[in-house]
Amino acid sequence: MKGSILLPAFAAIATLFSCTRTEVSVQENIPIAFSTYVANSVASKAGDTFKAQGDEFRAGDKIGLFSYYQKKASFNDISVPNFMFNQSLAFNGYSWRYSPLKYWPGDYGEEGDIDRLSFFSYYPYASLASSDTTGIRFLSKDGGTYKETSKGLPVISFTQKDKVNSQIDLMFNDFRDGTERNITGATYGGSVNLVFGHALALVSFEMREVEGMDMVIKSMSLSGVKGNGTCDLDASSETITINWTATGNSRTYTIPSLEDARLLMIPQSITDDIILRVEYDLTFEGADKGEDGTGTGTMITYADNRCEVSLTKMVDKDGNTVPSSITSWHAGRKYVYRINPGLERIEFGEIVEDSWTE
Repeated sequence: MKGSILLPAFAAIATLFSCTRTEVSVQENIPIAFSTYVANSVASKAGDTFKAQGDEFRAGDKIGLFSYYQKKASFNDISVPNFMFNQSLAFNGYSWRYSPLKYWPGDYGEEGDIDRLSFFSYYPYASLASSDTTGIRFLSKDGGTYKETSKGLPVISFTQKDKVNSQIDLMFNDFRDGTERNITGATYGGSVNLVFGHALALVSFEMREVEGMDMVIKSMSLSGVKGNGTCDLDASSETITINWTATGNSRTYTIPSLEDARLLMIPQSITDDIILRVEYDLTFEGADKGEDGTGTGTMITYADNRCEVSLTKMVDKDGNTVPSSITSWHAGRKYVYRINPGLERIEFGEIVEDSWTE
């Protein structure tokens, strides 16, 4: 996020208790521990999954993790999550705990080369049960269920919640080569630092203030948006690339208020069908003397205005309606639509795209 600073790591090396060993040889009995780091987020509400700038994970938060044992090779599209499979890591307010405890593999090569592991993680944790309510599901590259024998990273199928204040802030770790991918027990003293970034687009609305005019919004909704998608994770570069395909029927999201106009959206193309509808009261100062004797300074209120505007349109500095420069929402980006209030119509006077996670 522009103007933000990166957050410090949230957890020190975890203190772990369960002592189940893996079937591979271990490197000096070094347990695998985890710390976490969330790159530039925005304001949050207590109790939801949204992470605030400067905030830490809260006690009770869980992340999910897949780990790939590669022996001495590097991660590739045939690597399988055979070391840790959708392992739940729970934060207790001080450290991350998981069970059974895993140890770093310690087989050495001819020149001291040590077996490597890679770690793909996501937030919030989703169980594999059909009753899981996060909307997160894991598929293999061939479209089947993701298993311990599936090759490569999972394909994420995701359904966002309809209620805005309950939406899931889906995040993935960078899966960065040398930090979370292709690392050994000697890396960072045996601790894996998982760096998370936002996988969705943040869409919000603001009202532009006009001197002498007051707009009180009574209801807002955004329709024509796809709330389902599949996310293919490309690990061919140094960090993962997030590729979304929006799917399913269009939905309508009720926005509680401008203060709560924070929508976590599936990245998708912006079409003419994506429409913001607003019901509002408009109060402004009268300029001329009326038949009832009112004059300049009298405040006039027009109640229950109902207007709509497509997200594909905005007005330029001369008041002309022009196509919006924002034609798609992208992962890890935020979009602020600034509303110009009016009596018979509303317009977007400015649409700002910025980095949500730098």
